Amino acid sequence: MSDLRGEAAYFKLKIQEGHHSVALYCQTYLSFDAFSVDLIPTSLCRSNFIAYAVQNWLLHAKEVEPLGEPLWNVLQSFLLSADTGRRNFHNWVQLLIHGSANARINLPLYYAASFGLTTVVQYLLDMGVDLEIRGGRAGATPINIAAFRGNLDVVKLLLEHGADPSVPDSEAGLNAVQWATYMTHRPVVEYFEKMGHKFQRATQAQGCTLTSSNGIVIDL
Repeated sequence: MSDLRGEAAYFKLKIQEGHHSVALYCQTYLSFDAFSVDLIPTSLCRSNFIAYAVQNWLLHAKEVEPLGEPLWNVLQSFLLSADTGRRNFHNWVQLLIHGSANARINLPLYYAASFGLTTVVQYLLDMGVDLEIRGGRAGATPINIAAFRGNLDVVKLLLEHGADPSVPDSEAGLNAVQWATYMTHRPVVEYFEKMGHKFQRATQAQGCTLTSSNGIVIDL
């Protein structure tokens, strides 16, 4: 067995520190003034580091718990950049998700729930953000998208804070339990059932509303 008080603990700490440092570097870069404007300079978009930061900061952030300072301070400013008239968060989503120009973007809880950033979701909930605000192409609530993705820990958090899993998205008309069922996320479905939330299964027609011609479910 590993000695959690010896070398194993040391290396685990070092890995955490590494994720924290990389997440902080990525977030600091994405929070620069150059990313706060309507049109991002083309030279920045071609940067290899920018491409890495856009795609991977959240993967590193997911490995850091608790977030602590200074990472949470930088991340908070980034997530809520729209509140100060800056477009850093908006531009990140557009760079990350091609074709998101028409989506409801300035909604950090929605995207934190989508990507399974449990710690970030907790921080945002502690700040009192709107649990039912709709985001993405389909006008889904945070618990809709968390169930769609199969992010059980996020679903639990949102339910504990009073999110309503019976609210359907605006496109297919499916609620969180139906999406979890349709996407075959059994742990999420079982948790909903355990908490007393049982709803009618999605019909094939409803499921196909957000399904492309080749049968691949389109992102909410």
